[in-house]
Amino acid sequence: MDTLTVEGIGKRADGVYECDIGGMIGDVSSAEALTNDEAHLVKRMSGVRGNELIEAFLAGDTDMRMALAIIVAARHGKVLDERALRKATIGATMFAFGADVEDAVDVPPTTEGETPSTDGGQRSSSNSAGLPATDPSPTGAHD
Repeated sequence: MDTLTVEGIGKRADGVYECDIGGMIGDVSSAEALTNDEAHLVKRMSGVRGNELIEAFLAGDTDMRMALAIIVAARHGKVLDERALRKATIGATMFAFGADVEDAVDVPPTTEGETPSTDGGQRSSSNSAGLPATDPSPTGAHD
């Protein structure tokens, strides 16, 4: 089980809260998946859309993590004030993972020469310079 630790926000909000980050943002069929209202809160606070949740979380998007902290606390009957979180240090809300975070949020594995998609779609091949491979011409013409 994952946890969220809140410190320095206030006696009523500070504490350790169990959560399932992988279930919240990585598996829409999970009982822990974000509700539409919760996903809207994430988007309002961070601009992160549904298909960008995993990437933004792994990248450490502070606004997204603050939104998730508010959601986790609310699921435990606690209120984290957005203004108080914004004024607090980055370490005021910290997530800890019971498993490897990439396993917890089900990051698709990559194989040699492939890069993960940023839009939730298929992976794209890349050349040794890290640039996307060119697609063949749909007309069959060659350059």
